[in-house]
Amino acid sequence: MSYVLGIDIGSSSEKAAVFDDNGNTIATAVSGYEIYSSDKTAEQDVEQYLTAFRKNMESIGKEILSKVSAICICGQTPTDIFVDKNGKPLRKAVMWKDLRAKSQYERLTKEFSFEKLESLSGCYLPRSEAMTPVKMARIFEEEPEVAEKTYKVLQPKDYLVYKLTGNFVTDLWCGRFFRNVETGEISEDIMKYTGFDESVAPNAEKPETISGTVVSEEFTNIGLKTGTPVVCGSGDGFASMLSSGVLADDGIAFNSTGTSEMAGVTVDFPETVKNLYVFPKSLTGEKAVCFGPTQSGGASLLWFARSVLDVSFEELTKMASKSRAGADGLVFLPYISGERAPIWDSSAKGCFFGIKASHTANDFARSVLEGVAFSIKHILEFSGRTDIRSLRISGGGSKVDVWNEIRAGVLGVTIETSFCEEACALGAAMIAGKGTGTFSSYKEAAEKMCRVKDAYLPKSEDAPAYERNYEVYKNLYNDVKKYYQE
Repeated sequence: MSYVLGIDIGSSSEKAAVFDDNGNTIATAVSGYEIYSSDKTAEQDVEQYLTAFRKNMESIGKEILSKVSAICICGQTPTDIFVDKNGKPLRKAVMWKDLRAKSQYERLTKEFSFEKLESLSGCYLPRSEAMTPVKMARIFEEEPEVAEKTYKVLQPKDYLVYKLTGNFVTDLWCGRFFRNVETGEISEDIMKYTGFDESVAPNAEKPETISGTVVSEEFTNIGLKTGTPVVCGSGDGFASMLSSGVLADDGIAFNSTGTSEMAGVTVDFPETVKNLYVFPKSLTGEKAVCFGPTQSGGASLLWFARSVLDVSFEELTKMASKSRAGADGLVFLPYISGERAPIWDSSAKGCFFGIKASHTANDFARSVLEGVAFSIKHILEFSGRTDIRSLRISGGGSKVDVWNEIRAGVLGVTIETSFCEEACALGAAMIAGKGTGTFSSYKEAAEKMCRVKDAYLPKSEDAPAYERNYEVYKNLYNDVKKYYQE
């Protein structure tokens, strides 16, 4: 039997997983790396992506790798890597959470309306300091020595594809900042805004397109076969969406947990939804998927556990389980690093509201978990779908019982955990299978590779407390944003 290798280049670690055609996990490996960050800065050493890949391949071993028939790499985006004509990184990668390009963002908002950006990209494109064109404009203006030598601007997964195949390529979704997601045509207006020549934008293909084959001796020496197909891949959102199985059955939403969160659901009506992204039918081949990323999901929990309470993540969740649904009226906005979907405000600030003398540390812990769950509900509300039956959850958060119970109560639907914890890697494997002909569609891939492990049902007695707090949550942002300070 042949296997497929899926890679997830996450924000804090790189995960590799080998699967068979039925979605059974054959082997996994994880290697971490650093984030170099301050209040507005977030960068990573590009070579650490490569080092993590080598370590993961060595951990999986030559015997299993020799049976791999296809490879797909997905991961964090937009995290921008500036390389020269030899593929050498010219500086650290500028992450999706880097917010330094304020003046360049202000110039973008003056030059492009939301409608103009949408017409150029072919999809809804919320404006933010983290957009690739905005970060490129900052590099062009503030780091001319880098701009002068830049040959291509890549995403982390594109960089690894280059190292494996020698080809510079990205997928249509990650390339939507440069090109129209439907046609692949270059956006001259956006490229002119960045200051860079149009040639720095790599060619863009569908995620399942075979971008090349393994040619590097560096990787064949650690077990990969020469000539193994490497498909284009995608951002982590597309891969996580696929692995949830949303394309196998209607009425299923997905929630990928991690440093940030991502949630979405299939839609039949418009191709664009206000304040959310939409994977078009041209990418899925079946249904459009409306989704949005938050800024701080697991990051909110880790911040509160480590920086405020000085406890472990596990201890925080234990504390949360000792508080009642609704945290006795305490509401948390998880905007500790600004927020993406659905409000798209990098200046947004987190806060606790409704503090009473009777509140305990357990209540605060629970309110943080509930606040992140409210952020997911907020996204799904914007999708316009009112008939969601269940939500498939994946990632590290899916292993926390109390958090799954909270999500079930907040959303009022059954929460189903994925049999495979490595959602993005599984989605990458599904893309590889479609690209090499194992599956005729993503629907077929989902039917064969996606399975549910556990289910958590909402408790009717908890609904009033959650509904009351959610109304506070939604109104709180608008009520306090005039007081935000940089």
